[in-house]
Amino acid sequence: MAPSTTKQWTIEGTSGFEDLKYQDNAPVPRLGERDVLVRFHYAPLNYCDLIMPMGKYSFPNKKPVILGSDGAGTVEEVGSGVSRFKKGDKVASTLSCAALTAWNSIYGLRSNALKPGDTVLTQGTGGVSIFGLQFAKAAGARVIATTSSAI
Repeated sequence: MAPSTTKQWTIEGTSGFEDLKYQDNAPVPRLGERDVLVRFHYAPLNYCDLIMPMGKYSFPNKKPVILGSDGAGTVEEVGSGVSRFKKGDKVASTLSCAALTAWNSIYGLRSNALKPGDTVLTQGTGGVSIFGLQFAKAAGARVIATTSSAI
């Protein structure tokens, strides 16, 4: 049986770290049809988790925000429409911090979101650039990559 409460950190405002609130017995939300409940065994603190309580995150969000953009754990329960995962599966997050950075740079501002046929310039062959290249190509964009050597 899935737990009815959980431990969590939430962001209640944007004036600094004093807006971070710890809850020892927060209720676990009711699972939707396409939801997966994961018991986290590992949850890092990422850059976006640090800038949100300081009001520096570039995208609007509804407070309170539950921290946790990344992690790994075990599936506790799945919604009725989920077929890819089952209770007991070991899982990790879908987007690393580098991938999330690339995604936000390409799709973050709706007025400037990438469209098929657009051109994207990536610099180097690090994680953010490689994720950006993949997202841009999947969206039908032309990609120009700069590197210090031939790929």
